[in-house]
Amino acid sequence: MKYKLSIGQVSKMYGISLDTLRHYDKIGILKPFVDKTNGYRYYSFELLDLLEHILVGKYLEIPLKEMKNVFQHEDINQYRDLIERQEEIIEEKMNRLELMKKYVHQLKMMMHEISSFKNNYDFSELLIENIDCTLYAVPLPELVKHYKDLESKLSDYQVENYAAFYRNDDGKMIENDHYLLFSIYPEEQIFMEQETITNIEIKRCIGECIKAKFYGTKAELADYLSKLISHFYKEEENVESLVNYEFCLIRDNELHNEYFVEILLPVPKNTNHVIDP
Repeated sequence: MKYKLSIGQVSKMYGISLDTLRHYDKIGILKPFVDKTNGYRYYSFELLDLLEHILVGKYLEIPLKEMKNVFQHEDINQYRDLIERQEEIIEEKMNRLELMKKYVHQLKMMMHEISSFKNNYDFSELLIENIDCTLYAVPLPELVKHYKDLESKLSDYQVENYAAFYRNDDGKMIENDHYLLFSIYPEEQIFMEQETITNIEIKRCIGECIKAKFYGTKAELADYLSKLISHFYKEEENVESLVNYEFCLIRDNELHNEYFVEILLPVPKNTNHVIDP
């Protein structure tokens, strides 16, 4: 070995720490020559070729174990297969990052909306929309029992969480906390075919609904819902409204958390409003 570089020289040339080079030596992916007279490590230019392959693999986030296996077999086809697999992994990451980018953008736009939002108590200004939504109701005992499985199954879907509020005999708005309600998009039918959790009830929300936004605590939300329902319904009429929780601002005391929600209230038959196109 006519030309050789010390571990310190290689470290400076490539901007790699001495500990990293020692780690490569320890796991056997890049073993330098050791001078038996002084115990120093030296690298030939041929080893630098291997080091550059390792750095390319590291840049592509290929695990060292996989690189070492390919290097040991000295097979161009295995090297090609390794790169093709990594290309697929990178493509998957790009897709996930694109979804994350869209989600972050949605959150940012929602933050702008909330920062300038004011609750509307002029219920005559509220619009009516035609709603066609499928909701899945999961009893809380089932949710606790199958939470991890359900979370895994929903990972590929866009999920929106709902709560159902109803007016009790005292006229107060009560949240039905016996069920978790959610909608999923896309491919609801495929989800249901794959679903193994029992006791999921399917609810269809179809027809004209009064739509409103609200921002405040749970107590303030209940008060707003009470006023909203009293405006459109008689005291003796029993009606259930859906609340889509879009955002929660955490406070020190969880009872004072603030929520940004969308409210869906079925239109009474005797109500005349313009339907939002």
